Amino acid sequence: MIQLHNSISSEKTETSIVQRLQVLDNIYKHVKMIRESSDDNVEENHIKAEWQFAAIVVDRLGLILFALILATTIITIMVKAPFLMN
Repeated sequence: MIQLHNSISSEKTETSIVQRLQVLDNIYKHVKMIRESSDDNVEENHIKAEWQFAAIVVDRLGLILFALILATTIITIMVKAPFLMN
């Protein structure tokens, strides 16, 4: 009788351990999924920031180029206009 009781108790313990391991495995899978999602978001934000920086650089270059062309055009018109040199 004692041996039968120990056998049943041992089976319950093994079943309990297996159930706990399954729960821990499910928790691990969920945490892994959340971490991977977070890593993807961080990478997307990094790429977005790089593109924003590139856009700012191109925008500034366009502004400088526009200002230079405008200044050159104004100076050229003022120098070549005969009525301004009298």
